[in-house]
Amino acid sequence: MIATIAKSFTFDAAHRLFTCPPEHKCNRLHGHTYNVEVVLTGPVKPNGFVVDYDQIAKAFEAVPAKVDHQYLNDVAGLEVPSTEVLAAWILRELVDGSPSGDLLCGVPAPPLPNTPLGAYRPTTLVTRVKVMESSTTWCVVETHAVGCKKTTWSSANRAAERKAIDDDVANLIPQAVRSTLGDW
Repeated sequence: MIATIAKSFTFDAAHRLFTCPPEHKCNRLHGHTYNVEVVLTGPVKPNGFVVDYDQIAKAFEAVPAKVDHQYLNDVAGLEVPSTEVLAAWILRELVDGSPSGDLLCGVPAPPLPNTPLGAYRPTTLVTRVKVMESSTTWCVVETHAVGCKKTTWSSANRAAERKAIDDDVANLIPQAVRSTLGDW
């Protein structure tokens, strides 16, 4: 059986969106209590879990360590800290921060024909990250299938996932802004 689970987190941070016109309220220094929802999909393992919620929390630890009570514009990769960029950045941090390397980005691969349940995929995939900066404004980043049909994982797969996420983040930011930020 394949199941989808989620875990929520919060952190507080300030930012400015210099890409907005000078008179826009978001161009001024302001802050939010961000609510983050991490959604994962995977096979229910013999222990009854898709993944232990503690594993998700351990993978997420890197996020508040870098952004909680910080000025997001000063965090590497968040020079343009819109919710869209922040959600993709959090996804990248989760992929990189997974202690056992088994929280990967992607969407579920279809089951292989005539194979047992475990052949769906050896790992649990982060399929969505939702970042809410208020009760009325939020962004969801849906992840892409990057090597999800493989039955083994290697550092090359993780590097390919990281590149796909970076490419998506780069595509969110206008070319004029990217040229001032330099290489990701």
